Amino acid sequence: MNSLLQRLSDKYGSIIVQLHGSSTRLSWGFKAVLEHNGYNARGKTYIDMAIDSPRLFKPYHAPGVRVVELGEQHAADYAEVEATRGRKLSPEEASRLLRTLGCYGAYVEGVLASIACTYIRMHDIWLIGNVYTRPEYRGRGLAKAVTSTVTARALACGAKPLLHVEAGNKPAIRVYARLGYRALRARPWIFAHRATL
Repeated sequence: MNSLLQRLSDKYGSIIVQLHGSSTRLSWGFKAVLEHNGYNARGKTYIDMAIDSPRLFKPYHAPGVRVVELGEQHAADYAEVEATRGRKLSPEEASRLLRTLGCYGAYVEGVLASIACTYIRMHDIWLIGNVYTRPEYRGRGLAKAVTSTVTARALACGAKPLLHVEAGNKPAIRVYARLGYRALRARPWIFAHRATL
């Protein structure tokens, strides 16, 4: 166990653990094992949500908002959005992420105000995440618009859209439910990084 944890933290710097089908008690026990082995670990509970059928999807379009698929030409805008939440990306990192993730963005008066991405795109499942709206643009339905767009793309490809939302994030849960997502299960996640000596 220790050598696996060491290899993961050496390669990635941090670890996110999701224990599927496990009890909450076992998950928090795993958190204690990580802490015992020199990791700073914290746990959160996330809800898995999905749209099971295209007929359950309720699309949303925010008036006057342009939602586009983001490409490398949007790297500077994407890096700027990420910077507003404390994540600094070089232009190269932003370009690489936009090549890797399927990201969509809502532009308001020429400013990239909200984003949603796909982390995994398989034939039958698309995992949606990284939904974020700049603070000054919140309350306008932008997160709902970008999530609706990426959800529509997943369904058009024949895939089931799936996302995770922190259990305490009631506004996001309501937004996703209005689009047709339903809660499947709540699961603990453990976020850990190697403690500095």
